[in-house]
Amino acid sequence: MTRTPNQEASIRSWIYSPSRASGSVRFVREGLMSFKGGLAVNNYDLKASNAKKFVYSFDGGIFKPTIETAGPSRTDAYKECRYAIFKSPAYQGFEAGSRGMTVDMSECTRYTIAAPVRGVGTIEKVGSGVLVLGTGRTFADGYTEVRGFNDNTVTNDPTKVVESGVVTVQNAGGVHVAEGTVEVEAGATDVNSSFTVDAGCTVDLAGNTVELGALKGEGEVSGGTISAVCFKPLAEGESAATLKDVSVGKVYVDFGGAAAGKTAYRIAKVGTGVTGTMAGKTFRAKALNTGDATLKTADCTVDDAGNVFATPVPVGLLLIVR
Repeated sequence: MTRTPNQEASIRSWIYSPSRASGSVRFVREGLMSFKGGLAVNNYDLKASNAKKFVYSFDGGIFKPTIETAGPSRTDAYKECRYAIFKSPAYQGFEAGSRGMTVDMSECTRYTIAAPVRGVGTIEKVGSGVLVLGTGRTFADGYTEVRGFNDNTVTNDPTKVVESGVVTVQNAGGVHVAEGTVEVEAGATDVNSSFTVDAGCTVDLAGNTVELGALKGEGEVSGGTISAVCFKPLAEGESAATLKDVSVGKVYVDFGGAAAGKTAYRIAKVGTGVTGTMAGKTFRAKALNTGDATLKTADCTVDDAGNVFATPVPVGLLLIVR
């Protein structure tokens, strides 16, 4: 399906894909996909090869959740916490093309994408509502949002919530928080999931333990535990999103094959309330892709402004490797 500029595909309740559907639905050139319910693509016959792959592809298109204000009785919590799910996330999900996928949260206070986003493009979040990159949960009125659920129906039984283990943010372009807040749940990201956070915007870890990739921009990443993070050297004049009120575990630096000698690369920025590995003025990180087999680790320093610099060093000079 191709939408021309300013055309809108508006669905009051659900998009439902029958058991043997396959293929893709494509939105391009600012085409708008507007939901007043959820998005469900169910695959009942997992053995049918033509039923496995179903993709909603956005190549410059807009995904716009909206709250249903009429129809069946639902609590306010349900109206504010709609969601997108796929039954077979290993084969199904969203795709961000080279021109990206915009998630417009201007008409919805909270929306969860609990399905993998693949492709080469970027997920750009706009609007004041909170976009949640999520996994399974139960809403206040008993309705359950499930990521990669194993039975054939959406169920109200919280015991049926089964996480698939498929990372949500798989797209090469990562997530650009252009407005408001993006909330991240455990399991939705890994060390390849990069974020660019604009000034005044936030990536809220909401007390969760997550993995993250490179962090850029002038906004903040706050409020949880980062079990592992993989930074990349920042370009001249490029800003790093500020870590605030987080505990940091393992730190990796992907030098992109550019490391040489003892050059110090700016990789991150820390603010107040940072504990764990990055709490002090110096720490060590695991060096990746240095272009030199002897450069296995990186010595990291934090200046008075909170800027973090990493210098790859030969492994023979180190006694302790974290």
